[in-house]
Amino acid sequence: MPVLTADTLRNTYLRDMQFADEHGRPLPAVVIESKAKSVEAAFQRRYGMRLSPTVVRMGDLTLPGTPVRPDLPRKFVDAQPYDPRSFEGDRFVSLDLPIGPVKGRPRVFLQLPGSRPIEWSKEWVQVRKRARVLQLYPMGQTVNLMPLQATSLGFMALMGGRTIPNAWQIEYEAGYTEDDLAGEDADVLNALGMLTAIAVMIPGSIDLFAAKGIAGLSAGVDGLSNSTQLAGGGQALRYAPIIQAYKDELTSWERMYQHRGVGMRLAVL
Repeated sequence: MPVLTADTLRNTYLRDMQFADEHGRPLPAVVIESKAKSVEAAFQRRYGMRLSPTVVRMGDLTLPGTPVRPDLPRKFVDAQPYDPRSFEGDRFVSLDLPIGPVKGRPRVFLQLPGSRPIEWSKEWVQVRKRARVLQLYPMGQTVNLMPLQATSLGFMALMGGRTIPNAWQIEYEAGYTEDDLAGEDADVLNALGMLTAIAVMIPGSIDLFAAKGIAGLSAGVDGLSNSTQLAGGGQALRYAPIIQAYKDELTSWERMYQHRGVGMRLAVL
């Protein structure tokens, strides 16, 4: 179910606008719903976030112990390799987590050849939640030693000076809660609303009158790709002013969001 309801999208961001297709017929509600769903998916993917609580599993091995929040949906991503330089000199392991915002402390396992996944004590697991960086460094008054319950094959792999693929198997909770999006992270939901509105207003602007300003149409031979060139650089769009206003506000929001140290850059075209 989309985070933004259809009523919120229509009343707050589309301002009860009435949309028509190029033949003057009302734009079907399914088109708006489809746009909202696809924009939400792209928004989460580009910013490396989840708009609802989710358990992220880096790797797909069965891990011993109690899983994190078994009541939540799970998102599987690739495990990360073990870098032989991880503990070289004064270095400690530092791993980028793919999805945020990070909640709680992850469960961290090292999978070595011939061994079961070896869990690291939570005293070792340090997280910079906004930056989505996990570091292994011993903290606390009583620190357990580095786990080394490895087989001889595992020791050979560790001491061999080579990268071990899919070695870091990690499980953690991520994603915004309803309270987050209603409170200090309400700007995230607002940005999603504006992006969704833009995605709806562009096809919703190409009615019978705007269609006269179309300079050219082209379609790929497979019938799946097409492009539209609008006369005047798109200024013929009925809702061009509000589309531009949303783009300007999104540009400002994006700079602030990047300053918070989270996510990838999203270009608003």
